[in-house]
Amino acid sequence: MKKIICAAVLIFFGGVSTSNAQQKPYFQQRVDHQIKVRLDDKSHYLHGEMTMRYTNNAPDTLREIYMLVYPNAFSTDRSAFAIQSVENGNTAFYLADKEDWGFIDSLFFEQSGLPVAFTPTQQPDIIRLNLAEPIPPGGSTELHTPFRVKIPKAFSRLGHEGQSYHIAQWYPKPAVYDAQGWHLIPYLDQGEFYYEFGSYDVSITLPENYVLLATGDLQTETEQQWLRQRAAKQDVDSLDKAQPSSSGLKTVRYTAEQVHDFAWFADKNWLLKWDTVIVPETGHQVEVWLAFPPESKAKADKAVKATRDAITFYSEQVGPYPYASVKVVEGPLSAGGGMEYPTITVIGKGYLTEDVVIHEVGHNWFQAMLGSNERSYPWMDESINSYYEQLLNAKSQDSVKQRMAALGMASVYKYTMATRNAYAIGASADYYPSTAYGLDIYGKGPAYIAWLAAYMGQEQFDNAMKEYFQTWKFRHPQPVDFESIFRKHSAKNLDWFFADGLNSELPVDFSIKKVGGKDAPNSVILKNKTGFAGPVAIVTDSSAYMHWVEPFQGSKKVQLPHGFREARIADVIPDFAAANNTTKRSLALRPLFSTRFSNEYKHFIIPAMGYNVYDRFMLGLGLHNMQFPEQPFRYGIAAMYGWGSNTVVGTGFVTRSFYPKGASAFQEILLSLYAKRFSYRTTYLDDYDNPKAQFLSIVPELRLYFKKPFPRSTTSQWLALKAYYIQEGKFAYHPDPNDDTRYLPEKDGYGTNTYLTVDYDFANERTFNPYSAHAGLQLGQRLVKLSAEAKLKIDYFYKDKAIFLRAFGGRLWHLNTEPMQNARYYFASTYSGWNDYLYEYPFIGRNHSSTLASQQIYMKEGGMKVPTLMYANQVGLGARWMFAANVKVDLPIGLPIQLFADVVRISDAEQVNSEGSKWLYDAGISLRLFRFMDVYLPLLMSPEHQMYKESVLGKNAFFKSITFQLHFDKLYWPRIQRLF
Repeated sequence: MKKIICAAVLIFFGGVSTSNAQQKPYFQQRVDHQIKVRLDDKSHYLHGEMTMRYTNNAPDTLREIYMLVYPNAFSTDRSAFAIQSVENGNTAFYLADKEDWGFIDSLFFEQSGLPVAFTPTQQPDIIRLNLAEPIPPGGSTELHTPFRVKIPKAFSRLGHEGQSYHIAQWYPKPAVYDAQGWHLIPYLDQGEFYYEFGSYDVSITLPENYVLLATGDLQTETEQQWLRQRAAKQDVDSLDKAQPSSSGLKTVRYTAEQVHDFAWFADKNWLLKWDTVIVPETGHQVEVWLAFPPESKAKADKAVKATRDAITFYSEQVGPYPYASVKVVEGPLSAGGGMEYPTITVIGKGYLTEDVVIHEVGHNWFQAMLGSNERSYPWMDESINSYYEQLLNAKSQDSVKQRMAALGMASVYKYTMATRNAYAIGASADYYPSTAYGLDIYGKGPAYIAWLAAYMGQEQFDNAMKEYFQTWKFRHPQPVDFESIFRKHSAKNLDWFFADGLNSELPVDFSIKKVGGKDAPNSVILKNKTGFAGPVAIVTDSSAYMHWVEPFQGSKKVQLPHGFREARIADVIPDFAAANNTTKRSLALRPLFSTRFSNEYKHFIIPAMGYNVYDRFMLGLGLHNMQFPEQPFRYGIAAMYGWGSNTVVGTGFVTRSFYPKGASAFQEILLSLYAKRFSYRTTYLDDYDNPKAQFLSIVPELRLYFKKPFPRSTTSQWLALKAYYIQEGKFAYHPDPNDDTRYLPEKDGYGTNTYLTVDYDFANERTFNPYSAHAGLQLGQRLVKLSAEAKLKIDYFYKDKAIFLRAFGGRLWHLNTEPMQNARYYFASTYSGWNDYLYEYPFIGRNHSSTLASQQIYMKEGGMKVPTLMYANQVGLGARWMFAANVKVDLPIGLPIQLFADVVRISDAEQVNSEGSKWLYDAGISLRLFRFMDVYLPLLMSPEHQMYKESVLGKNAFFKSITFQLHFDKLYWPRIQRLF
């Protein structure tokens, strides 16, 4: 975790100052706010003043208060927010014009009339107030400051889109000081907040024709009447989206008690819906408000119903809703689908669905009332809330919604379990890679909560949750507080959840099989492959009754209380491998593909098609077992008939993944076997139909994927060892009976070659300026070949444009042969099918020296773009060594056009180049088509290439010098599922 030092205090992104981190008895500070603010919607500024009464309930005297000034997160590209956003691949703020950034200034703090100095920290959105008067235990003080906020564009939670405003994290507020010390939490997009409870009295001045909804209760009667009148009028056509702001202003006052934050939202074009809901148990009436743009009118009634349902359901399941209103607005949010604040939530444009509304309204319990530290313990907020959201969705009358609720996010978090990319749900929000944060906290987390509830028993779990709510509402519960209450309500040992489940990154995998024989007719053998002792539930036949087996590791024989035809692991267990979860296992043959959520071992038949100039059109069938989520053993085989070669061709692979546990340096060990058989020719005689031979390539591979140094690392690296067995059809030549000056080719048996390669690959896929490096060693019967390649993308920030640099170097040693006898192994300036002696890449015309098929190339070795295959010996072959530099530059226009240039230096040029030049070059224009194809148009080239173009290519030389590359080489079949 990244550390920063400020004012002799060690601050973590996770948030606790170690200077006061010694444990104290529980206490909770209180902060009461009075804020007056005016919106300038022409320049997008807020002008305000704040009076804050800070009550010190700590056992020690406070001489400083740390303040969060979150608008400053948008004032620099070095804030924690900006850095994390770029790391997560979101560059909108980083690349925006600075005039669209935001800030807070004009701060001048006074304490009881005395000026209070403040000092910055290394985080621009955290400052330290050096109090003029210390605050003793039990004492309180009043602080006052003016402030001005430049509202940024909608990059995250605080922002505007035109004159639609979402004003959150907008005023100076104190960091939480609790028994753990100061929580110095900078603003982040991924990771939410931790604030002190208190009261708010906020007056907002803005043009009269704005709809304004905010935290708390509206105290302005005229505004209440105006909103009711607007809610009664749903005439979309009467709204002018370009309506100017009223010249007259209004001041709207909201107050709130027992809340830890205040947010407000304003838009001139919103439609409104108003309703009420009665809270179970207390019977008090709650106003329901929905504000939405006209284009969401069709969704409005369902959104209101979802809001009412959420208030009712959460009140029944957790505890009664205490506030007088609940509000939902749809606005220009750029931080996920929705964001919650006390009594009000904002839904991002296009996300006004029942699921999102329920989830966000549910946050009024987790975390508005149960004010846990969301940054440090997101599972206490998002995971528990998502659990209740899924419970409510499961009660829906909509059968599709019920199925989706039952599935939840199982498909995605089980995918990361299957690939060993899941993370422990007990980590802090800024620990996770951005995708994993969503999958683990919102998917895996609620699944673990459901597992706990089922194990405890739903009644015991519900009772525990209600006591947790009653005990800790309007307070700051820690994980230990949640744990102690839930342990109190269960006689079972819950260590598996609190000690292991919250902290384990291992996937959940139980298997079951029936025990045969008369001595154990009702027995099963369970195996726990999870890596920590966990409980498992068994259901039999169609019964809903779950037989629980207490936490165990390894294997266990279990006697069930009655006979059964089928026993299976209960669906409530978040097990990613469903096929071994039943005693009734079966093989199934299905068309195409499907998911891996049943007890069948599935195999799939798919049509297989292909084309190359030798086999021509190929048609056949494929067989595979690729599913989602993937399984350790995978295979894919395609057999086809080639109409041009009149023979059977095809390709296939078999692979097995192993995932080391413990302190291994490797994340995954992959054993694979590849095979392919297709037709080709080894003759230049393209002008008439000559025989096609076939090559056969069989390649076993061992690939080792290294663990990342830390979860959010953008680096990856692997080491691969491959052996190649290659069988190639050979040709012999005999005189043409009709022309004794010509010789015709005919098939003449097969030759074999074997190779061994070692490859190392490193990549840093950071958002800006990513780079990679590759080193390879080839050993063959005739050669030792060593090569290295480096790539760098330099972003120049013009509409995502970049410069792409590549460097290559290689050295070749010839074994027991003269170099000229090894021409096929030379380094190639332009890499084509003739140079692919390992048969690694798919070429349409692998051995063609003319026609369009011969113009296919790959960016390998020299990386040049000019094809010279009509020469018996290509231009630019390096017999002993080669160095190359390549550059491509995106043009700053809205089309996928680049300029390219290549420079190559080769050995033995006088022997292989017609002009004897050791330096070769080309330059031109490239065009990206359909994301998988590049077309290169060389316009400038070295003398050898120019002479070749003029004297050999002849007619249509310009078009014959155009080359293209297909990016199928990026598809690594053993892990192809991870691309989707």
